Amino acid sequence: AYRWLFRVVILPSDYFGWQPDTPEIDAVSGNFTSMFHSILLITLLYPLLLHRLQLIFPSEKITEAPRAWQDGVNASLELCTGYMIYDTVWGVFARNNFNYALLSTGDWCYVGHHIATSVCMVGCRVIGAGHIFTML
Repeated sequence: AYRWLFRVVILPSDYFGWQPDTPEIDAVSGNFTSMFHSILLITLLYPLLLHRLQLIFPSEKITEAPRAWQDGVNASLELCTGYMIYDTVWGVFARNNFNYALLSTGDWCYVGHHIATSVCMVGCRVIGAGHIFTML
């Protein structure tokens, strides 16, 4: 939704002078979406880490933390995992019309990074530990 908002509503305005449905608009809308995601994530992570900075043990099980903190950690992991899936599908595959033959080596590295990050975050939720590592 944010990418569409940037691509269709905000960027192709008279202020910027850009034409809709151009590669430039697509690239810039992807960058704006990434920045928006980062701002949301930092806004969520800052109070979580600040609140428990002196109480953090990297090997701590998430169930040992206060319930409100557990909810915040789960929300941050879900937000980031969802973004990784979204960014992979729309940032790489849709850009190439889902034609895998058009993907460059850099695209595959980008996809690999997103898959590895998602697996790491899902793994932290499954085993109930490692969340400090992913948040840092």
